[in-house]
Amino acid sequence: MKIGKLCLGSFLSLVVLGCFAVGMANAQFPDLSQWEGKWFKLTVKTTENVYNGASIQTEKINSVIYLNITKFNSSAELTAVVWEQNEEGAGAWEKQGEIKIKVIGGTDLDFLCTYMQSDDSLTNPQYFGFSARVTGKLSKGVLKSATFKSLGGFSWEQNLSLNSEYFASGFSISGSLVDSSKLPFTP
Repeated sequence: MKIGKLCLGSFLSLVVLGCFAVGMANAQFPDLSQWEGKWFKLTVKTTENVYNGASIQTEKINSVIYLNITKFNSSAELTAVVWEQNEEGAGAWEKQGEIKIKVIGGTDLDFLCTYMQSDDSLTNPQYFGFSARVTGKLSKGVLKSATFKSLGGFSWEQNLSLNSEYFASGFSISGSLVDSSKLPFTP
């Protein structure tokens, strides 16, 4: 009796896993081409912990970044450019470079995405990642408003070259679509 139930349970598990695998293989990603050229003004709230070899210090940091979605490709990836304020210059904005955001799934106006960056340097390894939900609204068939809200974010870094400092941070990112005419810089 127990062997029969075990075999039936194993068979049903394989059927469920098989259906899941076939479903994922046939899953279609949304067409996010309407997001190309759109800008987000995002607030990043970070809790950074720094270990300097003797103690751990905690610091709260709030910053604003701008994210410009430049391209959507069929492999469910958004190409975006990040702009942030230069720490040395008073109010000067700098292009930080291009990132590739992986779309996990969703619809054309409501999707989940993730980003991960790593640097396995021997003297300064760094890791950074987040997942987010992006939700948009149409007005007369045109994308007019949207929100970007991270579901979780983290970073960590080991600075082994100088002072042997270790950083671990958690952060949240949230914001909304902004018209390019309202940017505080010229892209």
